Amino acid sequence: MSQIADDLPYRVIETSYARKALAALALLAVGTAAISFGGEQLGHTLALAGRSEETRIHRIMIGDEVVAAPANMIRQQRARRDGMATRLDLYMRWPEMDGYSEISHRAFDNVDPDRSLIFMSLESRTMSRDMSGRLEPVYRMLVEPHGSEGPSNTMLYRFEKNSGYGDEELVVGQRTSMEPFVARCLIEAGGTETLTPCERDVSIGAGLSLSYRFSRSLLTDWEKMDAAVISAASAMVRKLS
Repeated sequence: MSQIADDLPYRVIETSYARKALAALALLAVGTAAISFGGEQLGHTLALAGRSEETRIHRIMIGDEVVAAPANMIRQQRARRDGMATRLDLYMRWPEMDGYSEISHRAFDNVDPDRSLIFMSLESRTMSRDMSGRLEPVYRMLVEPHGSEGPSNTMLYRFEKNSGYGDEELVVGQRTSMEPFVARCLIEAGGTETLTPCERDVSIGAGLSLSYRFSRSLLTDWEKMDAAVISAASAMVRKLS
């Protein structure tokens, strides 16, 4: 009995120490889990690099029109909100015409060998004619008279040196019942290609201008691409009533 009484203070101390140790281990486990979770979240955030996988629709008013665009198609993080803007920058991949996702990240990380990313911008129209409408009154006076054959029955025309477009060429694709497809492409040097060296603008909606940039390799399917881009952008635009 005396031995038990003598051991009691030590048992109380050991029990107290064990409880404190278990509590410390529990806190450590919680902390480790939090760090692990936080690390995973941070790693995912860094991997996104400002992109978004969300498909929530944001409504951005440009002039008298509203553009309803999903978050994963809006390029800048600060633009992923409802409200007014003077310009909205979008991107999507061809031919799916979809926004960023875990499945499609290679295209948006610029490691897709097909270079299928298309960059689009919507803003208020400032010119009465789009690029197709400027072909005869403007571009014909700035390019050399004779062109060369390009991809998929297009014609390539070099700009005159004093035209202001000396490092570009004009791409023209004729269509039977529509205005011609007209785009400007950088003349690449050294066999290296800029990600999106070609640009085209078209009038869209009641008062918006759509400009989009794309890889030269997509000229092989220019007619379908142009129709898909215009259709995708037009579906987002709503006129204010």
